[in-house]
Amino acid sequence: MRIGGATRDSMMTLIPMGVAVLVTVVLLGGPEDALRTLERLGYDAWMQVGGWFRR
Repeated sequence: MRIGGATRDSMMTLIPMGVAVLVTVVLLGGPEDALRTLERLGYDAWMQVGGWFRR
């Protein structure tokens, strides 16, 4: 019995993920703005978690 998927199965996952990333980057105004927004969200989430541990 073979465990795991074929190459085409992994492509069925990668293609929609790639399209989702592309659409997200375009909607956020380009790769630079998208990365800046993701960085800001990550920083805010990190500070929120840090705040929870300090209480």
